[in-house]
This record gives sequence, C-alpha cells and structure tokens, in this order.
Amino acid sequence: MIDLHVRRSAAELLDATFAVFRQRWYVFLTMTFLVVAPVTTLVDGVWGHLIRDGADAERSVAQLVVSALVAGVVVPASVTALHCVVVTALADGRKPGLWTALRDVAPHLVRALGVVCVYVLAVVAGIVCLIAPGVWIAIRWYFGAQAAVLEGGNPAVALRRSGDLVDGSWWRVFGLLALIGLLGGTLAVPLDSIQAIHDDGVTYLVAYVLTTTFTMSLSAIFATLLFFDLALRHDKPWVPAGHPRPPADGPEAPTWSGAAPGYAPPGFEPPRPPEPQPSPLGG
Repeated sequence: MIDLHVRRSAAELLDATFAVFRQRWYVFLTMTFLVVAPVTTLVDGVWGHLIRDGADAERSVAQLVVSALVAGVVVPASVTALHCVVVTALADGRKPGLWTALRDVAPHLVRALGVVCVYVLAVVAGIVCLIAPGVWIAIRWYFGAQAAVLEGGNPAVALRRSGDLVDGSWWRVFGLLALIGLLGGTLAVPLDSIQAIHDDGVTYLVAYVLTTTFTMSLSAIFATLLFFDLALRHDKPWVPAGHPRPPADGPEAPTWSGAAPGYAPPGFEPPRPPEPQPSPLGG
C-alpha cells in the first residue's frame, strides 16, 4: 500500500516509484507491453525497417513524423492512464489485476488521448516559434493526462489543473523529470551494444520494445506520484471524482467529475444528502 498524501523529496519519489513497481510489476509491465509492442512493431519495426536493418535503418520523413506522434501521444497517454488507475487502487489497499486495470481505464482513455494531443500540439508550436516557450509548456502541462484520468474534465480543465500544480515549482519539476529521463536513457544505452554484437534487426527491435516498456512504466509511476506530491505542496489535494473540492482561500474551487473511482484523502467523507423535511400537510 502506498500513501499518496505524503510530500516526498527526489530520492523519496524514486524509492516510492520502485516500491510501487515491485508491488505489481507484472501488471505494470504487461499492460505497458500491450500498448508499446504492437504500435512499435508496426510503425518502427515494419514501416521504419528496424526489423530489417536495426538501428541503421533509413526512415522516411512521414514515418518519422508518425513514429513521433505515436511515441509522443498515443503510447504515453495510454500508459499514463493505465498506471494512474493501478497506483490509486494500490493506495486504496486493493490489488488490481491486468483485466481490472484495463476495464477501469477504458472510460478515461479517450479523455487522456485528447489532453495529450492538445499538449503535444502546444509544445510543438512553442518549439517552432521559439524553443524556450515549448520547453516551458512541456513542463507546465506535463500532468494533464493524470488530471484528466484522476479528476476528469475536458482538456482545457485538465491542462489548467496541471498548470496550477506546476506554478511556482517549474524548475523543481523540470529537474525531477530530467532525472527520470536520465535514468531511462541510461537503461537504453545497451541497445547499441546489442546491435553491434548481433547485427540482427529482430533482436534489436525486441530489445528496444522491452527497454521502452520498462522505462515508460517507471516514468508513468514516477509522474503519477509527482502529481500527488505537487497537489499537496500547493494545498490542492486530490479529491475523487464526483465529490466537491473543499473550499480554498477565496472563491470555491471547481468540482472535478468523471474520473476514476478510488482512493480518497485521509479523513475525507463524501457529502451527505440533506435530511428529508416533513411535509407541511402531514402524512
């Protein structure tokens, strides 16, 4: 069981990531593999000729664009949605299996894809104009998918929620995401050695898929835990979908709806319906 209402340092976030991963590693890896393997094999392996030529494959511009969209939109959104559902279930004391996770995430997958599509388009537009705005947007809206799955709302609501959480912590979030990215890059280093030793495209593709599965799963768990950490640091703790957020300083905070059921903050009780009033006519 993982406590989602604890502020964590960088080292503690990494420790918690591996602790959560160990609890249900076979579920995390299997559901990530089910997303990564088919699209990577078709888009990069077959169309991109990785199966035939391995790392030395020459790719067309169209293939590179589609590969980037798949790797930057479809796969991360799907993996993030799945991991949000499993992590919150573990925090609730449940032990979800693969089919339970797939069933629970299904209603939220389209919403997560929509948010990530808007996110990627905004980042690309920022990079085309000037690199700095693209990087700034990439960090500020990074948690849109988590907000969409856990708290519901349309892309604008989810991205605004992400921006609120990152506000004042941009450099910290940048450093933490760079840290987990560096870890993933380190794990991918042996791919070049595999290509040099075997000189076999199929072997390279299998190693590429397995490495991507592992690193993407860890990144999704880390980002989900960081989402809750930021919420606590900004005094905006997560509230399950369908329940009103407690009043904040100033205007009442919005109500988030349509998200995955699951873990609630300690001491949180859903609002009770009003007591029925006696009829003035009696009876």
